[in-house]
Amino acid sequence: MQTNRKIIVILLFALTLLLTGKAQIVGQIKNELVYVERMDPGTIDPITFSSLEARRVVEILFGALYTFDEDRKRIPEFAQDYPELSSDNMSCRVRIKPGLRWSDGKPLTADDVIFTYQAVMNPESDSPHRELFNYVENIQKIDSLTIQVNFIKPVKGPERYLMFFIAPRHLFMSTKVNKMLTYCKKPQVTNGGYVYERSNPTKYILRKNEFYRGRGVPQIENIAMYVHTDTRAHVSNLNSGLYNMVPFVPPSYLAEARNNSRLVVKPYSSNSVQSIVLNCQHPFLKFNEVRQALNLAINRQDLLSSFYGNNGELLSGPFPSMHRGYNPDVKPYPFNPRLAVNILKELGFRDTDGDSVLEKDGQPFRLRFLVPYTQDATLDHLFRSIAEQLKNIGIDVQLKPMIGANFEYNVNMRNFDIVYYDWYMQNQASPYPMFISTEARLGGKNIAMYQNDLVDSLLIQAETQPDLEFQTKIFQELHKILHEEAPWIFLWHLEHHAAYYRYIKGVSIEPFNFFTTIENWFIR
Repeated sequence: MQTNRKIIVILLFALTLLLTGKAQIVGQIKNELVYVERMDPGTIDPITFSSLEARRVVEILFGALYTFDEDRKRIPEFAQDYPELSSDNMSCRVRIKPGLRWSDGKPLTADDVIFTYQAVMNPESDSPHRELFNYVENIQKIDSLTIQVNFIKPVKGPERYLMFFIAPRHLFMSTKVNKMLTYCKKPQVTNGGYVYERSNPTKYILRKNEFYRGRGVPQIENIAMYVHTDTRAHVSNLNSGLYNMVPFVPPSYLAEARNNSRLVVKPYSSNSVQSIVLNCQHPFLKFNEVRQALNLAINRQDLLSSFYGNNGELLSGPFPSMHRGYNPDVKPYPFNPRLAVNILKELGFRDTDGDSVLEKDGQPFRLRFLVPYTQDATLDHLFRSIAEQLKNIGIDVQLKPMIGANFEYNVNMRNFDIVYYDWYMQNQASPYPMFISTEARLGGKNIAMYQNDLVDSLLIQAETQPDLEFQTKIFQELHKILHEEAPWIFLWHLEHHAAYYRYIKGVSIEPFNFFTTIENWFIR
């Protein structure tokens, strides 16, 4: 019996050690989400944010009247219910939930919603979001918790136009909001599930907002966002435990992420169009035949396969196949450099001095190719490959890498001949600002400086057309015309992948707003 008791005591002691050890291991998993971006987000307020990295942070920090749920259905967030639509569909009223507060305890009211609208629409504001209100004539205050939204045309489902992030009126002196304001870089008062706490050039710290009453009480206590420009290190740092989520896994590192059984690798739509925008004011690029020749010179399929493992689809116009504006009868330009050379020869381009560069009227065919500076080896090789393919038909392409704000400035000032460009689309977005003639100006959205009366007419019709079926037909016609006119070289629409540890639960990813449902995520 004595011996048996000793054995039992030893076994119990061993079990205690095992359980204690396990508890220590579990205890090492903090209730914290740690993720990484390849660029500093810059401004992270609802008025001036512009990059995809910034949008992800803004999604965490701020809320809207309406948002998406896990099934991508539009649901109220700060609105008490769905809008009350007028009988003529020209206006609606929205009641804000009573008792909502900013993270400093101030009440969230109709004044905040109206201020956000006015600040975004103020031409002196540094806001890239005016197209959000293309359908809105004005927003009026009925009482402290009720607004009336008046539209420029009859609408259906008015909540789709009320999904903009709301800014705090009491922290701004006027509706003129510029990126240099301290609040825009460090918004220490927010209304979303989390509050900005502090940041440095390589790390942002966000903590749970105790006042948030939108989608529910956030379950993850803290969020840390690292900035690491070298994407080659993102997956290795994920594997080592420095991060527990990577929102974008470079295609060349997908296999490494999938080989880690502790990780979930989740695909999602990039909701973007990768392209090369052509400056139509260039003396050669103003001719659509020349633009078509450039399209024929680029081997899209080979590039998509080599650099992205075919994780995407080739584009024939501004709309990917998931968009209702996609025209299935329009096919991507084939790779046909011989035809490209013949087109240029018919237009009078010749290599008269034997330097392998074509000339016309004594002017060599040279293009400044503006690209974002990045430590992403995949992108760097892609840019060089595109330049080489254009050189193969006699065009001297000079790569011009620019970092962050300098890249954006040179795009706005049109200091390029061709530029690599990502168009991140809202759900079923209109290409209106990208191709309308009124935006063909310095600082405007039409960075190709492309002007076409028929395209203008179709874009305006689509903007004022309440019939979605008819609007779809207009978009499909635009898809065809923009393919033929070729002010952009439409490359591809990519499928992206996120990777995260399996102990992060409840994850759903809305393509454009990655962290839409962050309040429902939890760590087990």
